[in-house]
Amino acid sequence: MSHIFISYSHDDTRFASKLERDLYDQGYTTWIDNLNLAGGTRWDDDIMQAIDDCDVFLLVWTANIEGSEYSKKEKDRAKAKGKRIIPLLRSGDKSRLWADIQNLQWIDFSSDYDAGWNKLISDLPLPDEVNPQPDIKDLIGKGDMTFGGASRLWRSHFKLPLGGRVAIGLLLDRSEYGVQTFLVGYEDADLKESESIQVFMNFSGMVENDRFADYIDYLQKRKSHLWTVLVRGPMATTSRGLEYKMPYIKEVWSEALKLSWRGVAKVGQEKLALHLYMNAPVALGAGFCAAMHFRRDLYIYQVNLDAGSDAKERYFQAYQFDG
Repeated sequence: MSHIFISYSHDDTRFASKLERDLYDQGYTTWIDNLNLAGGTRWDDDIMQAIDDCDVFLLVWTANIEGSEYSKKEKDRAKAKGKRIIPLLRSGDKSRLWADIQNLQWIDFSSDYDAGWNKLISDLPLPDEVNPQPDIKDLIGKGDMTFGGASRLWRSHFKLPLGGRVAIGLLLDRSEYGVQTFLVGYEDADLKESESIQVFMNFSGMVENDRFADYIDYLQKRKSHLWTVLVRGPMATTSRGLEYKMPYIKEVWSEALKLSWRGVAKVGQEKLALHLYMNAPVALGAGFCAAMHFRRDLYIYQVNLDAGSDAKERYFQAYQFDG
């Protein structure tokens, strides 16, 4: 398998996300932290395992990564496992490359992305033959298709073990700013039409404190279905762990709204009510945008900071729009 791991600084999220999308579109299996990690997972173990499994380790070199101890740790792991390391010079001085990779063949992306891309593709092994990924609409409603079964047809997805069950996130879309949308359901649940569409917008700082697991707990306590379009902000690995980062805050929020609309459209069911969950008062503005776009019944929920340990009260209905 032509499996490529991308190591980068969170300040270079836009470049790394574009690179990942371009490689993915060429048929490569890619691993990048802002896409392949879910909140609640053991991020350190998962990253090291992804390096162990990769064939090629791409290091996006800029001044931002030079002093990163965690990026050095990733590089050291790749070297120890005998992985092919290719430095990609995005900016900065190539003479500042870490001493143990100074003699490696690097690829220049500093002035011309297309020239760097063509050189990279010519140096990489050919990708495996990839069967076209099915349209999610074609799978919904098939009686024999579960989320777990669909994940085996999906080239990018995540698994999140929770309380004896496993949630599966099927990648629907992503933007150049690192925003992604997933359709999420339980591994053993049928991929079928839902009685409503839920959208959860997740931009919650440290991934160790990710609220998506809390949201699932809330649904379980209320005996509600999980079927959710998850809109997730850009993530990055830092010395503190995984964090949500928004260096382009205007663009990230714009892309988040666009991708939430596209995510709902991808799964169809245009007539159903929409339930939007957010963790900040900005839900009102997002709700107005969604109401104008979807023209359907819309319910907006905000996190209840006074709920304490009562999972059933973790969110409250803040707004309602009749479509």
